[in-house]
Amino acid sequence: MDQPSYEILKISKTYNPSWVNLETSTEQIPIYYDDLLDLKISKGSVLNAEIIHNIYLKFLKRKAQSKMLRKLATAPKSTSEATKLIKEIIYKMNRENKKEVASYESSQIVEEILEALNKYSYINDEKYALQMVNKYLSSRKPRGKSYIKNALLSKGLTENQIEAAFNHLAEDTPPIDELKNAQERLATFITKKKYKNAESNKQNQMALRFLTSQGYPIGVSIQALKALKDSE
Repeated sequence: MDQPSYEILKISKTYNPSWVNLETSTEQIPIYYDDLLDLKISKGSVLNAEIIHNIYLKFLKRKAQSKMLRKLATAPKSTSEATKLIKEIIYKMNRENKKEVASYESSQIVEEILEALNKYSYINDEKYALQMVNKYLSSRKPRGKSYIKNALLSKGLTENQIEAAFNHLAEDTPPIDELKNAQERLATFITKKKYKNAESNKQNQMALRFLTSQGYPIGVSIQALKALKDSE
């Protein structure tokens, strides 16, 4: 069966000079201006449904990639985070444009965008792991290693990537002194009103619970608490 054909009744400008809308009797199809010229589409052109759909898919990919690049310019992302964001962008664009795209088509677009981002190093999980570990450790409120590890695992990084980042930093910086960091965090915690107002037999529990929640091993937490008590 032959596909239905649609005549382009009007080519209208949009808020963005990079693309225009192709208007038929039933819908509008966004298309980048350079693609419009390459395909030699003009008012009066007659296109079948497959061509119109492919025009939209190309627009979807280009715009989604552009949106993703802007997000990466604001803050780096892991491959897992980028994948989720691209899927969200595609979903929102389809809803805004009132278009239906098959799941395999969306998946292909996601893969192609990720491939392009990786090719030009906009996404690099090893580099990202190194940046994040360094960020957590150099923070004004440094976290324990287990906290950092869990935080990065939640971003889709692997244990090997995270461990490699810790090892790489260890080559260029002094060893992580978790006991010292824990003591500094605890010194701040005990100034809080909820700690001071607690009964003395509960303060130790609160202190240990706080340190372990920040990713410090129980052994380190106990040592930090003991050092605090000895200094009082």
